[in-house]
Amino acid sequence: MIELVAIPRHMVPTMWQKVQAFVEAAAHRGRSIESADEYRDSCRERKRQLWAIMDISNDNDVVGCVITEIYDTTAGRTCALPIASGKEHHIASVLDTIEAWAREQDCTRLEGCGRLGWSRTLAAFGWKPVSVTIEKELV
Repeated sequence: MIELVAIPRHMVPTMWQKVQAFVEAAAHRGRSIESADEYRDSCRERKRQLWAIMDISNDNDVVGCVITEIYDTTAGRTCALPIASGKEHHIASVLDTIEAWAREQDCTRLEGCGRLGWSRTLAAFGWKPVSVTIEKELV
C-alpha cells in the first residue's frame, strides 16, 4: 500500500538521504535550474514542502517523493509541484492527497512542469497542458 507522508521541516535532514536520489533524478530529467541541495534547503526553510511516497506494506520503504510550493497570484493561490519523482503509478496514487492538502491551504489550482510524458499520464486525473517550456543552450 502506497502512502504520501508530509515530512516536517525538522525531519528534512534525516529524510533527505532517502529521497535525495529521487530529487536528483527528477531535477536532471526535468532540466531544473535548481540543484537537489537547493530543493533540500528550501524545504528546511519552509519555502517548500517535502513529501515522501512510502510503501507501507514493505517496511515503509521510500519509493518516491514530491516537493510542493505554494504561492499567490492574481489568479489565486497555487500549489506547484516542482519535483515529483518515482514510478508514475506511485505518484498518480498520491495525487488525491496532494489535492486535498492544497485545498486545505486555500489553493485554487495545482501546477506542475516536467517531461511531456506527464501530460499523458496526468490527463486521466484532470490535468491539462497549458504551456510548453522550450530552451536553447548558449555555449
